[in-house]
Amino acid sequence: MTLHQAASPRTVYVAGRIGDEERVSTFLKKLREAGFYTRVDWTTLSVQKPYLDHPQQSAKAASKMLDAACSADIFVLLWNDSLLGGLLETGAALAMSQQLPERRIYIVGTDRESVFYALPAIRMVDSLHDVLLDLRIS
Repeated sequence: MTLHQAASPRTVYVAGRIGDEERVSTFLKKLREAGFYTRVDWTTLSVQKPYLDHPQQSAKAASKMLDAACSADIFVLLWNDSLLGGLLETGAALAMSQQLPERRIYIVGTDRESVFYALPAIRMVDSLHDVLLDLRIS
């Protein structure tokens, strides 16, 4: 069974950096309209900075994001050279790809290379539009 033939709703998680909330929200809206289910939309979580000054709130949000990154059928990373949390989420999603063979991990908008990008789950794309095309969403 392919991802497009899955009987249950396809789940998605989109990682990015603070400052990309509008871009993430707009993209998630398109995915939801196409029948995808969002595990967690981190742009709606209430988290205060500095994170370590609010450890319970930060840990709760981090756990939700990590669980979503690990369990989603489709993981999308919006690249930015100043990423931190998104890279941690990507590592977790990639580690779980061994147990989820249908998983797709999209790295959007970078020309940087990594040996990990050669793994079967990874798809390097230039834009979010390319992700939609790959998922057969117009």
